Amino acid sequence: MFFKWVLTNQANPHRCQLVKITQTAENSFQEFPETETLSGFDLSDRKFVAVALTHPDKPPVPNAVDSDWKNFEVALNNIGIKIEFLCPELATRP
Repeated sequence: MFFKWVLTNQANPHRCQLVKITQTAENSFQEFPETETLSGFDLSDRKFVAVALTHPDKPPVPNAVDSDWKNFEVALNNIGIKIEFLCPELATRP
């Protein structure tokens, strides 16, 4: 249902706001900060941080069960990105 909602609403400016991000040759994004504290951040997740940083409102990034985001929570908060843990009981590794 969510995927159908996205396909239906992605061009609707009242529902979705698009921002441009630029992928680099290293499979990262120009908008992703190159800081030591984020150097180990998952390459496949950098697009979400890049989008949040590019958006003028700096919206929170929702995360359901990807536990490695918890390891970077402080570093992300330091650059102005808040993570919204939807399943906080699953956000930490055992």
